[in-house]
Amino acid sequence: MKRTLLLAAVVVAMTASAHTKSEMVQQAPAMPEVVTTPEVVVETAPVHRLTAAEVKAQHKVAPKDNVKAWYNRPAGTMWQTYITTDNVKNPPFKACYAPYLNVNPWRNYTFESSSTGAVSQEWKVYYRRKITTYTTPSVDLYWGCQTDTIPVLTAYGTNGSSEYTPAGYNGSIKQASYINGYSNYIGQYKPGNSQHFWSSPKFFGSDSNRDGSVKSGAYTSKVNDASGQPAGRLMGKNSVNLNGMAIAAEAPVAPYVITRVGLRYQNLLLDQTSTVPITATIYKLNSVPAYNSDGAPVVMGEPSEVLATATVNVSTAWLATQREQYRGTDGAYTGILPIALKEPLEVNSAILVCVDGYNVDAVNADFTSVYSADYFDEGHGEIGYLKTVDYYTGLPIFVGMCGGFVNSSIHTAPAVLLDVERRFLEFNKAEESGLWNAPAEKSDSIVDIFSYLPSAQINVKITEVDKAGNTLNDGNAPSWVSVTLKDQTDPWGNPLGSGIINMNVSVNDNSAQQRAAQIDLSFAGAHLVYNVVQAGTAPEYDGDVNGDGMVDIKDVNIAVNIILGKANKEDYPNGNKVNDIKDMNVILNSILGAK
Repeated sequence: MKRTLLLAAVVVAMTASAHTKSEMVQQAPAMPEVVTTPEVVVETAPVHRLTAAEVKAQHKVAPKDNVKAWYNRPAGTMWQTYITTDNVKNPPFKACYAPYLNVNPWRNYTFESSSTGAVSQEWKVYYRRKITTYTTPSVDLYWGCQTDTIPVLTAYGTNGSSEYTPAGYNGSIKQASYINGYSNYIGQYKPGNSQHFWSSPKFFGSDSNRDGSVKSGAYTSKVNDASGQPAGRLMGKNSVNLNGMAIAAEAPVAPYVITRVGLRYQNLLLDQTSTVPITATIYKLNSVPAYNSDGAPVVMGEPSEVLATATVNVSTAWLATQREQYRGTDGAYTGILPIALKEPLEVNSAILVCVDGYNVDAVNADFTSVYSADYFDEGHGEIGYLKTVDYYTGLPIFVGMCGGFVNSSIHTAPAVLLDVERRFLEFNKAEESGLWNAPAEKSDSIVDIFSYLPSAQINVKITEVDKAGNTLNDGNAPSWVSVTLKDQTDPWGNPLGSGIINMNVSVNDNSAQQRAAQIDLSFAGAHLVYNVVQAGTAPEYDGDVNGDGMVDIKDVNIAVNIILGKANKEDYPNGNKVNDIKDMNVILNSILGAK
């Protein structure tokens, strides 16, 4: 604990008296929201280093005798904070006035009420303009088939009610968040689409906090050094060794793919000769650290496993070529700084995403990123971090912003954004279970699949398996089953690029014995399994004498003992099928993969 407090004092330059509530971080103009021209919204709310008591208090969203309706973002999802476009006729980038919820389609998500002072709650779930009402503490939604907007929650307490509709302000109009429904997923996520959806595990509303009650939802701040003198920006150019910013995201419910890391920034002014390398590093985490019960910020060392790293050399000439930037009349740039990965990264675990390299002499003093000003906890532990150097070891460390740097009523994170693709493969028809019971004779089966990518980019692997699903024949593709994929086309025969794919599964010959194969369809971020079982015409017996689901040397030994009279048939599930050397051949053929 002593080491943590010392560290916090070095990082944010605390005053000598622990009882002095002077501000170490001074409020500066909030981020501009760019539509066609930049508009700066100035806020005056003070920001200071939190005390332990304030950190504990920030979990109390409202007094216990009042009701406050709200819920956490479902685990494994993200908010779509910004939308950018490659079309220069449209605004270079824009905030979502009501951020979309970025989910994997056709999966269950649980929304849990985290309301305070509530004795009951009511959920309104919307699908194709129809409303379904639930009164349970939580609600499970199957995204893409049962819902197309995030739900509205009303909490009822002894002193009235409170409604929570995650929204942003567009002037004075509150807009509910919305995602496209089932039929539009293909077009929205089609590769090469001109729109990019910048996502974050923390909510960034346009000009508001999450429930729309406070105007201006993101901030920039300045810092003072140990003597109280101005030392630069909290998340930008500074002289107190804050040299990176990071966000953490919990493990997803299904894999997703990151193609780019983005930094929402403002006021970057470089001379014509300067080049600044900005680096994004994606680390693997076992889990996102939870808040400390004593109120101190989470402090963690640099994670040991790096999943991906990418660097972009930022210059005035380079910025002028990027579609997601705006150049002001003073020559300074504002926008989303894109850092493209060399190849798409499939994410299956919790991650930490850090952007650093900006705190160098070539960068002007007013350069800064922004952070969210959200009055709600996402419910998944720490989210935002600042990168600095350990006072004792000199090694890089990450200090959690919750309990470290901001107002006690604000749960926050820096604007490190992710260009995320929720890729998927799904069976088209509800009655398709992923299993085909093929007849004994030669036969074909057509299966429709929804795909994020065209069929040419789908990997197909066929393996022969036993009835327990164990791979046979060393994983070699069997000759008796084959698969072909074909994209659907428009009326003129042109491939649609993605959408519904016809999978033709063929059994190429007849069989007297039961046999099965597993078909794996996959690309980065998506995996789908289809099983083929051919019952055969002979009695079911594949040599599995002991009934453990495998045919191996154990069955050989048992069969030998039965034939020699050293073991009782009745002691084994399939022992009565072992009579002579012919049955021994069945076992050996099964092990060797022969029919």
